[in-house]
Amino acid sequence: MKKYLFLILLCILLSSCSSQSDYKKLNGIWTNGSISLIFSDNNNLSVSLDKDTIPEITGSYSLNGSDIFMQFNDGKIPNDCAGESKYEYTINEIALNFDMEVDLCPMRKEEFAKTFKKIK
Repeated sequence: MKKYLFLILLCILLSSCSSQSDYKKLNGIWTNGSISLIFSDNNNLSVSLDKDTIPEITGSYSLNGSDIFMQFNDGKIPNDCAGESKYEYTINEIALNFDMEVDLCPMRKEEFAKTFKKIK
């Protein structure tokens, strides 16, 4: 009986620590105070600049573990920002942070060095 109780408690504990917890989901709208990032379920990325609600840049992203690969494809793409970038990302209960691994885009490097908060 103790063995089964232990297994049940272990399953509950593991499911509550799952990486699928709401705060660990990248999908949604994140802001760092000057730009907003919108990550969608279909791997589309939209960027709104200057606290505007209309995306000015669109692109795509893909995930591989804690690595995120992003590329801007359309809109007001700043110079040197059309290529793919690679960041390591971390999410906790209140913040999304990026650590740059490869990026030639000065705007993205500057903005992604800031902490993002989830707003939706």
